[in-house]
Amino acid sequence: DGSGNLSFADAGGGGMTLITSGSTSSTTSAIEITGTHVTSTYDHYKLYLAGKAEADGKEFLLRYRNSSNNATISSGYSRRLGQPSSSVDFGNSTSDSSVRLTNQTYMGANTNEGFNMILDFMSPLSNTVPTMAFWKISGSNQNDSFAFQHGSSRRNDGTETHTGFTLFWRSGGDFDSFNYQFYGIHKT
Repeated sequence: DGSGNLSFADAGGGGMTLITSGSTSSTTSAIEITGTHVTSTYDHYKLYLAGKAEADGKEFLLRYRNSSNNATISSGYSRRLGQPSSSVDFGNSTSDSSVRLTNQTYMGANTNEGFNMILDFMSPLSNTVPTMAFWKISGSNQNDSFAFQHGSSRRNDGTETHTGFTLFWRSGGDFDSFNYQFYGIHKT
């Protein structure tokens, strides 16, 4: 577009615009997508993330940012998490303090145990539809066994708006490394 942004468009007039990207090869506690990135320009967003946990057996979590963009929300999440490759269902929760993206035994920290994730962040600025996230994540667990998990979540109050989200690890875990691209989906 002349300013360094690469846009993809299909014949139907849709497409995505890269809003932000980042990477690190040093230990980092969280990835923040904020109100700088989530604006009224787009209704829906997509994140591509590749990374590795700093330690085995850490649970990967997400929290939405509040409408003031100054904190994350730590109550009122519903979520569903499963592993279709083995028909494992890690259950449904209707009142969590965060969104559980993986089960605790999923992530490994060995050299070849990184992960790839695609996350759709839907309707964060709507005050009539609950903010929802849908994700797919694959990689190797702490036993170097390949796995694939998927899930969905929402905030239980559909009148709230959200200015982004934070990805982090339970119990003080960290990212060993990561790279990501965050896109806005064009309005049609």
